[in-house]
Amino acid sequence: MVCENALFNCANRFRLGDFILLGKGEKNTGGNKRPSVVSDAFESLIAAIYLDSGFTAAKDFIYKHLIDNFSDYDDMGEYKTDLQEYIQSIHAGNLSYRLVDESGPDHERVFVYDVMLGNEVLATGTGRNKKKAQQQAAKKALEKLKQ
Repeated sequence: MVCENALFNCANRFRLGDFILLGKGEKNTGGNKRPSVVSDAFESLIAAIYLDSGFTAAKDFIYKHLIDNFSDYDDMGEYKTDLQEYIQSIHAGNLSYRLVDESGPDHERVFVYDVMLGNEVLATGTGRNKKKAQQQAAKKALEKLKQ
């Protein structure tokens, strides 16, 4: 559930990014539209509801706005976990992730990762952060292995 995509999509329903106070640099680079910033703000909103109104209010908010709409969010898989479990089930060896490339300015980094089984590259993934690049690599590897 605590997935950047799910939280970001839900926060966008509230237009939460429009209400986030940002520093000048972050504002100029579109921080109020960046999934990592907006999803973190949404988590903070849930924490504020909890601190202000208690567990039940926070739980009700989560159920109403996240869980009831959970099917609306796609591509939220934990592909790294799924790949690890698949590799373990077929006793194929050890997985690792290797950073291949990192480019772009600090506020728009692009990461490229290989997922490796031993010394063999199974797949390569690209993403705006390390986790997304690794998840994409794992997703591609799963698709390749299950063919």
